[in-house]
Amino acid sequence: MEGRTIICTIHQPSAIVFRMIDHLFAIAEGSCIYAGRTDNLVPFLAENGLHCPQSYNPCDFRKSYVSLHNSLIN
Repeated sequence: MEGRTIICTIHQPSAIVFRMIDHLFAIAEGSCIYAGRTDNLVPFLAENGLHCPQSYNPCDFRKSYVSLHNSLIN
């Protein structure tokens, strides 16, 4: 809001912290699997056949399931 960019690394943030993040760079097995707005992560995963349950923390889902699906890794 003040025109500042803050960059930090958070390993598996809580759902509350995740909602505070604007832009996400997600890595699985050492490769970027997603870079974009956090609110687009769940739709992106769904487009790739990975459906995150509505009550699930997207970070937990990404960590638990996405790394198992190499098809998302470029």
